[in-house]
Amino acid sequence: MSFDTKNCNLNQLGTGLPDCIEQLGYPKGFIKLDKGFSTAVDTTIDKAFFEEQIQSGVFVPFVGADNNEIPLPEDTIQELANGRSVVARKGKRTMTFGYIVGDYYLNKIFSSYNTNDFGQIALVFENGTVLMCLSQDETEIKGFTTGMFSSNYKPFDGSEVSEVTAQLQLTQPDEFNNRGVIFSADSLGFDPNTLNGVIDAKIDVLTAPAGTEITASVVALFNRAINIEGLTVDDFKLTINGVEDDIATVAYADGVYTITSTTSLVAADKVVLSLFDQTGEFNIILSGDEFYKGVSAEFEVPA
Repeated sequence: MSFDTKNCNLNQLGTGLPDCIEQLGYPKGFIKLDKGFSTAVDTTIDKAFFEEQIQSGVFVPFVGADNNEIPLPEDTIQELANGRSVVARKGKRTMTFGYIVGDYYLNKIFSSYNTNDFGQIALVFENGTVLMCLSQDETEIKGFTTGMFSSNYKPFDGSEVSEVTAQLQLTQPDEFNNRGVIFSADSLGFDPNTLNGVIDAKIDVLTAPAGTEITASVVALFNRAINIEGLTVDDFKLTINGVEDDIATVAYADGVYTITSTTSLVAADKVVLSLFDQTGEFNIILSGDEFYKGVSAEFEVPA
């Protein structure tokens, strides 16, 4: 066999399909994946896998979209001198997802992701299917490569509800056209549309007198009337003068957490309290079905 040759016929697939193949259905959003993410094809991809990737910051869910457009990309066609037309450049698919829940605050969140190098995405559909991508050698599962991500906000105009739109472009046509792989909700064991995004928490250390008791409030950043309840010792990290300290107990009452440290505080000690998954060592915690992250400002123990 010679180098640098190609049998084009070997790349053409049969036109028949087996029975009972999974359909994608209506798109409901996407999950942002880190630019370098990939996992072996024999990896168990299920709810626990998705949750771990979200907690480690590798996956960011953008699901729950209702007003979406995924039009056919337009190829650039060149007409030759002899009248023949050829594809000079394959079109790159641009997708627009519209979100009508969350309003202005969702726009603030989405705007923080605006970029010309968004990383990768997995597409999520209404029936719970997820569309991802095979690597060229078919040994890895990854996302579809994207470039631009741009969000916009349209306020309520009296006849149409307010909407946040997220527009992104797939930059590798071959990935979407030839290397997509479908994971059904049955194979995943859950519906990815139920995945929640990470909620930013505002943590305020209220009191930290000399001794071992610290009080703090933990509320949702974008609705500070909502207390984040149900957190335990395994959900916090306490740092004293830059050194992590073991937490003995955590109690909650009337919107206030009381954290007992194992080290006794003295005047001028600097205390920082953050959310932290002590089991998985993640900066994002999972409490029930909700993900949270947050860190307090530094608090100095008074004299």
